[in-house]
Amino acid sequence: AEVLKLTEPPEPAEEEEVEETTGPEAGPAMYFTETNQLLSIYKELEQNNLFLIQNSQESEEALEELRANYRQTKVEMEAETESLHHQIGELRGMIRQEKAK
Repeated sequence: AEVLKLTEPPEPAEEEEVEETTGPEAGPAMYFTETNQLLSIYKELEQNNLFLIQNSQESEEALEELRANYRQTKVEMEAETESLHHQIGELRGMIRQEKAK
């Protein structure tokens, strides 16, 4: 199964140090420097999720098919076993009749 690899957003260059301000607007440096970086990651995650959902559905269908085959084979084998037990009973009866002669 193919696994999609997410690309990491670029690390900020050392030269691009964000000036730390003081006062009410001070806050942590932004991890994403371009607006498309976050959108790109969301798109990749969505594609990966869709891939995994499709994979899961295909696996579920295959499992259901195997279960159906198992049930059918079990029914056939039980019928065959019953038939063979019946034949064994008949053969034992014939053997008893032959021994009684």
